[in-house]
Amino acid sequence: WRQRDPAQGQGSEGNFARIAILADLEAEGVDLYGESRIRKVFARWLSTDAQAVVLARRLLQRFGTNPRFLTVSLDAKDRALWTADFVQAETRLVTDDTGAELTDLYQVVSAEETVSGHTVTYDLQRAAFASGVLAGFYMPPEAPNHDAASDEHKAHGGWYAAEDGNLGDGSAGYVWQ
Repeated sequence: WRQRDPAQGQGSEGNFARIAILADLEAEGVDLYGESRIRKVFARWLSTDAQAVVLARRLLQRFGTNPRFLTVSLDAKDRALWTADFVQAETRLVTDDTGAELTDLYQVVSAEETVSGHTVTYDLQRAAFASGVLAGFYMPPEAPNHDAASDEHKAHGGWYAAEDGNLGDGSAGYVWQ
């Protein structure tokens, strides 16, 4: 990050004055993936070390597990979803160790009305984060506090944690998106 000469282009490593490196060494070990992957982001828009570290952490959290994709087609009456929206999906194609269907949070990465007025096709990517990380989303002011929230609210919201990083019931706090 911190591009030296904008006229030289964006893909040259030598054209950047700063570098931030973050690694998930546990994931590189034999117990998980057994290999390392490098993703280089040439970020001319960053201006501080803190921004670079935040970007690197978010990328590790978002892509630390293998991505899972679904393509679904819905009736046009259900087309309220659009690109970048989040949705919970359950399919018989994605199961746990016992064969029970898993409900996961997915993000719409592509939306297209394939049959005008009749069918919308969505490409979804599982919104997976590092193990144990709760993804928090901003909520309206009238939303309930964590202890009074329903499971639906908890699936689509987030709450600020106490100074110790935990919520009122002692569970781990959220990571804000």
